[in-house]
Amino acid sequence: MSTMTAEVYRAFRAAGVDEDIAAAAASVIPYKDDLDDLATEQDMVELRAEVQTEVAAVKVEVAELRSEMKQEIAELRSEIKQEIAELRSEMKQEIAELRGDMAVLRSEMKQEIAELRAEMKQEIAELNQKVAKLQQEVTGLKREVAEVKQEMAEVKQEMAEVKVEMAKMKQEMAEMKANIKSELKVLKVVFGPILISLLSAILIKLVFS
Repeated sequence: MSTMTAEVYRAFRAAGVDEDIAAAAASVIPYKDDLDDLATEQDMVELRAEVQTEVAAVKVEVAELRSEMKQEIAELRSEIKQEIAELRSEMKQEIAELRGDMAVLRSEMKQEIAELRAEMKQEIAELNQKVAKLQQEVTGLKREVAEVKQEMAEVKQEMAEVKVEMAKMKQEMAEMKANIKSELKVLKVVFGPILISLLSAILIKLVFS
């Protein structure tokens, strides 16, 4: 970059022109290393006028660009604020609806819990009644078992008494047989064999009938 081009570039930058635009504007200025063709004062004046014109045009463009950017930024901010406001409104509405749904759900859950508690109480009461009835039945069965045991004890006692009586009867029968045999012996001697046989048959029949 020549000295002239560098000065033009610095002038653009000092005027607030963007770096790329200043470099492009300075690059269009013709130059030579010896600067023979630009040595006159008139050429310098014309060059300065051209540079000032270019700088002024660039400043206008920059100002317009800044104005457009400011307007776009303002519009963007306005749109963002509007969207945020709409989003907040939607969120508030959704939150309100959600709270309403939660309230309804809580009410329904409370109702269901109350009904379930009532059903459980009813079932518990019915179970208690059944248990009481079973307890009564068990008490009755125990009483019947006790009565049966008592009856069995009485039957055993009666059986023991019957056994005693049977033993006595056997003893008496044994004694009767012994007496009969003794009497038969006497009869054999007194009445003879025929009468003894007849009497023996009658007596045996009477004893065992």
